[in-house]
Amino acid sequence: MLEITIPLIKVDITVFSSFVYFVFLVALFVYLCKNFKKSVFIIILNILLFLSLLLSFVHLIYLTGVNKQYIINPDNTFKQYGGVSYFPTFIKNKSLHIRCFNNSNSSNNSSNSSSSSSNNTTVLFEAGLPFYSTIWTNILDIINNNNNSNSGNSSTTFNQSIKQYCIYDRYGYGWSDLLDHPVMGLEMVNDLKENLNLLGINSNVISVGWSYGGILSQLMANQYPSLIDGIVLVDSMDLGDLQDKFLLDLLKKGVMSFEALKFVSLSGLIQLPLGYPLSSGYYDKSIPLSEVSKKSSNAIYQTYEFIQASIDELSICLETIHQLNDIVLNFSKSNNNSSDQYLGNKPMVVLTAGQNGGEDWLKRQDIIANYSSNSVHIVNNQTDHFIPLHAPYSIINSINLCVNLIK
Repeated sequence: MLEITIPLIKVDITVFSSFVYFVFLVALFVYLCKNFKKSVFIIILNILLFLSLLLSFVHLIYLTGVNKQYIINPDNTFKQYGGVSYFPTFIKNKSLHIRCFNNSNSSNNSSNSSSSSSNNTTVLFEAGLPFYSTIWTNILDIINNNNNSNSGNSSTTFNQSIKQYCIYDRYGYGWSDLLDHPVMGLEMVNDLKENLNLLGINSNVISVGWSYGGILSQLMANQYPSLIDGIVLVDSMDLGDLQDKFLLDLLKKGVMSFEALKFVSLSGLIQLPLGYPLSSGYYDKSIPLSEVSKKSSNAIYQTYEFIQASIDELSICLETIHQLNDIVLNFSKSNNNSSDQYLGNKPMVVLTAGQNGGEDWLKRQDIIANYSSNSVHIVNNQTDHFIPLHAPYSIINSINLCVNLIK
């Protein structure tokens, strides 16, 4: 069993940089007070500086008090769901946070099961960007409530073949350490595979990838077919995104916005209700997610690591899609352009948000479904792109369907 350690570096970097900024403001304020000159400009400057000083002080108190409990320890976010957080370290001094939960409905845990076979399937959730483990808490809520009520409803519980389900944070997000360089898809899935191996997870995995996570799930299945038994793609990004001018512009604006957020976070302005969009990873009061998850995510939202990880992934997102594109093209060429089924007969469920675009989006999702000869395409017309938030039952159903395809 791995030793469970809790990284402290996130708080240290964020608090240190905010403290340096606060000391700078104090020094500047003292200097201006000592050299005070009666002019409207200087008076206004002193007032603004004093207000900035107060805001920075409140931000520091918030970081070292309210926020700290969420940033340091994932148990404060997930303890209501049980499970155990691990921090495997494949790269020296750089850990990934992976939290796993036992499936109480598993035939391994059920005294009523007539099955004598061992069921060791692990469901691994892969978030979109810039999201991480907390985006899946609506699913955790459903499963947890079912466990407490023993309803047995197939929409609220996992198949008995599933032994455990795991959520994790890519580098820099949530409770995982930040690397010193942007991590493209192939590097990420390789590191994830090695870290899973440290946990003893080396086969029978169903990878559930949402949005950008769908690209990573496909890369994982292609690179490590003996590890991945099946795939569930939740409104996944696709190769068509490489020609999507709207997305290209959105990615550039996203990088600029997060660069600006570095200053906003440092100055304490992030404490003000500035209306950060959901697509940036911020959860306002209207978002259907548990209050603990929202508080935790919004605390992490203020950290240097989260902001830098978001910048890094937005910057290399298209390069990762290019990596997948090369794999598909090479497979097609090797088959004389007669097939794009580079995933062979790998069991796959493609879950598409009917409200995320029009016919073109549905056709692009059909293309994804055709990457495997053993796939099912489901369209949920009642949800937008944020299926983990707005239609978590659809994801549970899709996972159970994938299990059936594997059988």
